[in-house]
Amino acid sequence: LLESGLAQLRSSTLYKGYKAKLAARETARQRLVVTAWEIEESERLTAFLDALHTENEERLGFANEELRSFRSFLSERGHVEVDDDRDYLQAIYEDECEILRVTSAQAKQISKILGSRVK
Repeated sequence: LLESGLAQLRSSTLYKGYKAKLAARETARQRLVVTAWEIEESERLTAFLDALHTENEERLGFANEELRSFRSFLSERGHVEVDDDRDYLQAIYEDECEILRVTSAQAKQISKILGSRVK
């Protein structure tokens, strides 16, 4: 149904739709990259907080107040918040993968129709 509707459009209009789909696909791809880096940041912060906790336990040289001050200097988020953020970002990443897949399929469908007109 969609394909037959698209096939009835003028080539110039269909081409504009194709360019719009390519832009949407690139937007989805860029969002995936950003989300992947946000997940990486979250994982690295978790590793840092774990190391900081371990080091504090080993040394017992930091008073609790000093540790909190040092931790807040490096990050305003605690371990639980970081874990929640990571879980949320991973769910977003999965959604964005699906958006990219659908957008790519739509662009491919339009490209196929445009290609059939060029022959």
